[in-house]
Amino acid sequence: MPRFAVFEAPGTVAVVERATHELGPLDALIDVEACGICGSDVASYRSGVYVAPGQVMGHEFVGRVVETGSQARVSVGARLVVRPMRSCTRCWYCRGGDIHLCSGTAELSLSYGLPGGYAQRVYLPSPTPGVDVFPLAPETDALDALWTEPLAVALHAVGLAGPVAGRRVLVVGAGSVGLCLLTAARVSGATTYVVEPREVRRELARSLGADHVLADARDVPSGVIDVVLDSSGVPEALAAAVRTTEPGAVLVLVGVTHRALDLPADRLVRGSFGYQADDFAAAAVLVEGGRASLRGAVTHEFDLSSFDDAMAVASSDPKAGKVVIRP
Repeated sequence: MPRFAVFEAPGTVAVVERATHELGPLDALIDVEACGICGSDVASYRSGVYVAPGQVMGHEFVGRVVETGSQARVSVGARLVVRPMRSCTRCWYCRGGDIHLCSGTAELSLSYGLPGGYAQRVYLPSPTPGVDVFPLAPETDALDALWTEPLAVALHAVGLAGPVAGRRVLVVGAGSVGLCLLTAARVSGATTYVVEPREVRRELARSLGADHVLADARDVPSGVIDVVLDSSGVPEALAAAVRTTEPGAVLVLVGVTHRALDLPADRLVRGSFGYQADDFAAAAVLVEGGRASLRGAVTHEFDLSSFDDAMAVASSDPKAGKVVIRP
């Protein structure tokens, strides 16, 4: 039987063998090739936020179909990247395309209401190609494909900033989301600046094509930045970044903080959460076409049996970029 990393309590996950979900006519099972560790997964693992006992986390994953129902719209053997966020499709938000604001996402999404990708096998209820699963060519590297979900988050954030082609965009923080913000801004035609205190992450930003990489926003000349994309959630870092802008600049807040932010009234401030369906589809196209390749930012890979070690590295190793589980 396949193995699953099952959350039991904060800091405690058990790797267990168990039967998979019984398939309906439209359903499918996939064998997971790789699943990235997200900052929200680390928070869930350490504190229990966003997760309940018995849950299987992991929402950045790619796999191969191994079994389907009799009327499934995917075929055995197909490689897929999976959009984990699902919604009710009926509410006011869903009808407007804002699936990330639907109140049903927590219950319906993989890794939250439904089991996610920290497992050898994942049950996909009624997957629809081009909507919640996207086909991958045999040559597409799984370590590229697993970035599709965080890249969708980044594309949504960059879209909120308005057209960035020819503009100077400052990304604050070069963790996984920050590197995706850099990639999204770069493929959108922006001149990119990245501020990141860790040398390892600065090197990753350089390797992904950042035009300017600095350790401190105070080293960016005053008034040169048109758009700030903050992935850090650190008030001091954001305040330093604001000083690189002039009135009318756009600040897009992607990072989460529970501390007060002192923001000037003469900048346009947008909060960004999740992504719309079109953002994920666009991210899948960029990855499949090779325009967005972030596999070089994967610094550590672990087997499912070393799940606790993987979480320790992802949460506290200063040399870590993206950490990946290979079930």
